[in-house]
Amino acid sequence: MSSTNPPATEMEPIPLRILTVLLAYEKMATDPRFVDHGLVVSSTADPGVLAAGEMLNPSFFSSCPRTIIRRSLHQFEQVNDAPSSIESTAMCKVSPNAGPEVKNLTVAQLDSIYYESLGHNGCYSSISLYQYFFQLCPPDQRISIQIKNEEPVIVDPSTRQIIEFGIMGPKPWTVVLKDPSPSTLLNGGKDGDAHAILGFPYPGSKFVNAVVDLSRMQYGEVGRGSFGEFYFMGSYEDYCDSTEKNICTQLQNRGTANYMNPSSDLVEEARLKGCTERIWERWQNRHKQGWCAHCGKGGKLLKCSGCRQSQTWYCCKEHQVAGWKLHKHTCEKGKH
Repeated sequence: MSSTNPPATEMEPIPLRILTVLLAYEKMATDPRFVDHGLVVSSTADPGVLAAGEMLNPSFFSSCPRTIIRRSLHQFEQVNDAPSSIESTAMCKVSPNAGPEVKNLTVAQLDSIYYESLGHNGCYSSISLYQYFFQLCPPDQRISIQIKNEEPVIVDPSTRQIIEFGIMGPKPWTVVLKDPSPSTLLNGGKDGDAHAILGFPYPGSKFVNAVVDLSRMQYGEVGRGSFGEFYFMGSYEDYCDSTEKNICTQLQNRGTANYMNPSSDLVEEARLKGCTERIWERWQNRHKQGWCAHCGKGGKLLKCSGCRQSQTWYCCKEHQVAGWKLHKHTCEKGKH
């Protein structure tokens, strides 16, 4: 896919929040592991499935680290008639074979299961997404970082840093089962698992001021951002504090890098590149086609009635409510 870079005079900084939402949407909506799969069992709907799983495979369940204080289990199965287009996979789908407990899960609960399950082992592919996207950008493209309602800081994305941590003493433990080809995805299953995020120093600073973690919800609800986002974006200090409070007993800084080499999986890398090309195109067409500010989905959208100048849209009432904890700080209605 080719695209024409806009002239420098039209170069509008890309908000890091918008970029992160769109990256996550494209990445997860095209995840080949879950295309045409629906949720059939979940401990969110029925906590008893954990006890049943432990009875079936006691050695597996007893192998989790001793620091674990929260366990989850979600099972997906292939559904032949499940929609496979991107527009239909922005949120966890439910298998028709699921029981009433699963079918009665709320949109918010399904969203949490979606990000928790598809976020498995996703930090490095997320870093690749950012890298590929910034490679598409013209050299003078800038991003803007706004954590809450402060004045946005304009940052050169080339100054970014990859920060790698060791998750010491993990607290949440999630098992994701997939049929028909049995496979098990495990989050929090090993003490010292590596986890990487992206950091940005502000102009004139020698240190990382803001960080973004697109895949922190692989650790479940406790991985949400400060305003209920499905990602974390905030200061380095707040990231470390909240992670050590909710996700692990110690966040071990293992170093930084300016670039991460692509994986050897050429098919996966091609998919990630395709995601970034679509996002660049969506950004270029932002004045014609919007997206949900909460999840990144396009199509038929609801506009925030309080915003007159800025374009803030949502794909459903549930996401508008979920996004309000963040949006209320910048909604134009609250500024008058």
